[in-house]
Amino acid sequence: MEYMGVDNKALSKKSNKMSLLTIPDSEINFSVERYKSNEKIPRKPIEVPRYISVDEFRSILNETRKNYGKVEEIILRLMYQCGLRIGECLGLTADDLVVEKIGDIYVTMAYIRNRISDKNDQQAKTCMVVIDKKQYQSTDYKTEGYGYQKVIVPQDLFDLINNYIEEEHSNAREQKKDNYYSKTIADRVRSEKPYEDINYYVFLNTLGKPLLSHLWNQRVRAIFKAVGIPIDKNVREHNLNHRFRHGFAMFNIKYLGCKEIELMQRMRHSNLASVAFYFKPTVSDQIKIKTDFANSLYKVIPNLKSKE
Repeated sequence: MEYMGVDNKALSKKSNKMSLLTIPDSEINFSVERYKSNEKIPRKPIEVPRYISVDEFRSILNETRKNYGKVEEIILRLMYQCGLRIGECLGLTADDLVVEKIGDIYVTMAYIRNRISDKNDQQAKTCMVVIDKKQYQSTDYKTEGYGYQKVIVPQDLFDLINNYIEEEHSNAREQKKDNYYSKTIADRVRSEKPYEDINYYVFLNTLGKPLLSHLWNQRVRAIFKAVGIPIDKNVREHNLNHRFRHGFAMFNIKYLGCKEIELMQRMRHSNLASVAFYFKPTVSDQIKIKTDFANSLYKVIPNLKSKE
């Protein structure tokens, strides 16, 4: 700044305190004035990842299968394998899990949509907001991409969900009957069939009520802690659940070479600007990207590398 003739009184202001400096490998000491302004660097900066990597998810899955139950595995896999948001998971009902025939094959699907009966924790962020049950029969509500979205669920995960429903809901009906029939019933958004059973939210807590985010988040934090993934306790910038959806996006980019327009469709976004938010490479990713670029450049321009 002195060389450029820049005068900045705030940066150049000195305090009344002195610092004692020693020249290395000598006995020479001298005192210098301290500046009032000083760059402060954290002693042990921790890189908080924005997404769950493949290795991290493998550790999470092992921990979940060892010390938790089906509900934890299912929700974590729905977020990581299918790209669901946590609210979309918690808002799933029995009516939303379907098997559809597409061409000559049968595909297991999950419908993502909103209901009047949903709590705030169960909202589908990018679907039509419903304020009256009459809207269930509206054209907008029945329009894919606006009223609802569809996500393919792998067959083994779909079967696991059905096994969970059979076990946990049967148990809740018997042991938590009052809670189950007063709290777990969800709006049916299609015409009912004769003698059809009630519609209900899929994921339950131990009291027979729908599982909501405050209890779920405690489990996620415990799992992260068990496998050694930074939680970023003091900053709410990095949502723990959303790291799985980021992981879904990064897997599509890194391993499948997914382009922007394809990723937009898989993430169920309506514009490319939203997709860009999900490309959050870590420091390790950035190093690899730059190293791969440099190596690729040497292959294209062999004489670029110095001969010395």
